[in-house]
Amino acid sequence: MATPKCTPRIDFSTEFGAESLEGKSAIVTGAGGGIGESIARALARAGAYVTIAELNEENGEAVARSLREEGFKAQHHKTDVTKWTDLVSAFTFSPTKTIDIVIPNAGVASNPLIPWLTNTPEDATGNPLPPSQAVVDINFTAVYNTALLAIYMFKKYPCLPSPTSDSTSTCTPPPSAKQIIFVGSMASYRDMPGIPSYGGAKFGVRGIFKAMRGLAPDVLGEGREGVRVNMIAPSWIRSGMTGGLVPFLERRGVVVGSPGDCAGVVLRIVGDAGVYGRAVAVLGNGGSFDLCDDYDGLEGTREILAASKRGAFGDQTTREERKKGKPKLEDLLPNDGKEIGVAI
Repeated sequence: MATPKCTPRIDFSTEFGAESLEGKSAIVTGAGGGIGESIARALARAGAYVTIAELNEENGEAVARSLREEGFKAQHHKTDVTKWTDLVSAFTFSPTKTIDIVIPNAGVASNPLIPWLTNTPEDATGNPLPPSQAVVDINFTAVYNTALLAIYMFKKYPCLPSPTSDSTSTCTPPPSAKQIIFVGSMASYRDMPGIPSYGGAKFGVRGIFKAMRGLAPDVLGEGREGVRVNMIAPSWIRSGMTGGLVPFLERRGVVVGSPGDCAGVVLRIVGDAGVYGRAVAVLGNGGSFDLCDDYDGLEGTREILAASKRGAFGDQTTREERKKGKPKLEDLLPNDGKEIGVAI
């Protein structure tokens, strides 16, 4: 097995001034709210031209319009990330079709398994109907498709054509490193008991990240820079998906982060050409840290254990506490089959 291509860990204790993204173009899926919106706003304010690939037309256009009113460059493209044709359309929405930064962010929350087992829909013969595949389709398959499409477009449209030529072989300015930043989760690393669709999908995103950071340096063609591949792994983030759980989490000592915490880490990654193949845990109150998801870091295990010991993930309910009747997270989840606010 080849050693993954990674640069040294990110030191978040050092000051860093992100370079301007002026002239760069970015696509952020699911950017009509939450983490995606914060990332899209941060990129636009740093100078990038941002395409907001969002299914909710009202939300997506509202974000793009507000950025334009602030004097930044943004456009909305109605995109169902589960449809390949919609993804292609989002990538080719720009007349130049040139994209520099791709962030497959779109995701949905998940139902726990137990309610489905308790009240499993059945057909006329008494056999179970298939469970919804929405979480896997959006949180995993769409991410995979977006990443593959990004590589294809990076290769086919390396940069803006020269004004004197219709050929993309003559570029101005010269092509720089393209980037993919995956949005995984701490559920990509830590157990998500009873919620296999979400945990499985997010582990899958981590797998895509680890595979794609090992792409050959000349994947886009001889003489061109490779693709910079990184990932953020948010812990509990305050959003519409987690709002109902925040009081419980805070009682357990969890420092719930904000979408802005995620955007800040993305800016650090995007603006630092020395960051490649890194996965970053995003926590609130400035607690984000490099997971060291490589061989030297024991695939992230070392840093996660250290973070747990210093209380980064709150005071975990113990088996003894459960016997005494103290609530655990799954006790607070609805069992009516509705989507729940689990988004870590």
